[in-house]
Amino acid sequence: MNIKIEKASGVIEDINPAKLRASLIRAGADREQAEDIIERILFEIGQYTSTKKIYKLAQKSISDNSTMHQVSGIL
Repeated sequence: MNIKIEKASGVIEDINPAKLRASLIRAGADREQAEDIIERILFEIGQYTSTKKIYKLAQKSISDNSTMHQVSGIL
C-alpha cells in the first residue's frame, strides 16, 4: 500500500495507517470502528490526497458510524 499523501506543509509521504488509527481512536472511535474507517478511507482516496481531505473523510465516517450505532441500539 504505497499511497502517497500531501501534508498541509506540502510534504509528500506514504500514508501511515497507524497514525490514522491513533487519530481516529483519540476522536472517539473504538479499534474496530477505526479499522472500518481506515478501510473506507483507503478505498476512497488516491495518490497525493491531502491530509485535509482525509481528515474530512474521517470526520464524516466517525459521524456516520456514531449514527449507525445509535440506531442499532434502538432496534
